Amino acid sequence: MNTTNLIDNLLKYLRKKTYFNFLESNENWLVKSGLFCLSYIIPILSIIATIAILVRAELNAVILWIPVIVCILSVLFRYTAEKMLSYVKDTINKATTKISSGALLDVLTVFIGFGGLVVLCASIYFAITTGDWNTFLSGVFMFIFCEYCMAMLLDPVKSINIVIEKNATPAENFVGIFSVLAKSLYRLVPVAFGSAMIFCVIHLLDILFVAEGTAVYSVMGSAYEAFYCFGMALLPLVGYLLFLFYYFTIDICVSFLQIPKKLEEISKQKK
Repeated sequence: MNTTNLIDNLLKYLRKKTYFNFLESNENWLVKSGLFCLSYIIPILSIIATIAILVRAELNAVILWIPVIVCILSVLFRYTAEKMLSYVKDTINKATTKISSGALLDVLTVFIGFGGLVVLCASIYFAITTGDWNTFLSGVFMFIFCEYCMAMLLDPVKSINIVIEKNATPAENFVGIFSVLAKSLYRLVPVAFGSAMIFCVIHLLDILFVAEGTAVYSVMGSAYEAFYCFGMALLPLVGYLLFLFYYFTIDICVSFLQIPKKLEEISKQKK
């Protein structure tokens, strides 16, 4: 048995073990954790950070408005994120894509899965040698993204609505290849959102309670994390709009590709 058959058998085994269902349940957990962090943990940490900064730097009490603003933004962004995340699966299910062969998906599955393991091992090595555990956390999140993307490609029909149809035309294959990328990225939005919120909380805890630094460092670090957090909270909305724009562009391209076929049909009818 050669290596190609071994890898194909491994992919078949992962499919039989409902690999996607396992990660789909973890996606739900990540989304709930992200919404909880955005709604409660981050506002509470902003209050603690403000009090700590007031004590350490003896700044004007005007900065007490900061946690108030953070709490208001948390409510607004949580509402936006929760609403838009509920549309991810429905939007993908309404956009069916055809490709003639699953060979390319198998190749992408192997490379992405292997790449995730390499990134994880490299992050562990650099974290041990340099003592920078932020590198390790980044590697863990990259590993999660890669393995989740691998799971999607193992079950493309259920996860990203990709249909394997042998009669698909070259034009449909061309569109399908780019649609796999677009749908995979959009399907990763819930995972990216949940992971980013957790990552932000870990960094805030590090800035407030672990890392040694001045009050200025605490202010700048906390401000950066808040900006990053609220930026990622808008990811579900931005991802939805970009996905719609992509498919609008694809529909226009497909319409142009069908013009020669339509003209040929018209000429035959005239004869």
